[in-house]
Amino acid sequence: MSESRLIEKEVNVLRTLERLAVERARDESETEQNFLLRKDAEARGGQQAIHKLSIAFETETESIKTRYQEVRAGIQKQRQTEHQATAAEHAGVRQRSAARFNAAKKPARKRRKTVAGKPSPCSRRARTN
Repeated sequence: MSESRLIEKEVNVLRTLERLAVERARDESETEQNFLLRKDAEARGGQQAIHKLSIAFETETESIKTRYQEVRAGIQKQRQTEHQATAAEHAGVRQRSAARFNAAKKPARKRRKTVAGKPSPCSRRARTN
């Protein structure tokens, strides 16, 4: 009877091993499927995050470009205004300077003509007379 009991124990152990092998195979398959599902979910999440970041980057880039253009246009407008003011001021100074020169030119010619008719006190003719 001890042999039959031993055989019975062996049969029970073999059945338990078979059941454990089947459970293990099922659990491995389930674990692999869960891993693949999680991996796919993470990949989708990563792609969504990348897409979100790309949209945010594009939006911010466009915003920065627009702001740059606005600032640049303001600076150019200010430069143009300052340049025109400086040019007008320069033209006024040149005009006043030319007017002073022209106003002083006629009396200087008259003085030269009156002095040209008389000998200069420094010339030779004035000393010899």
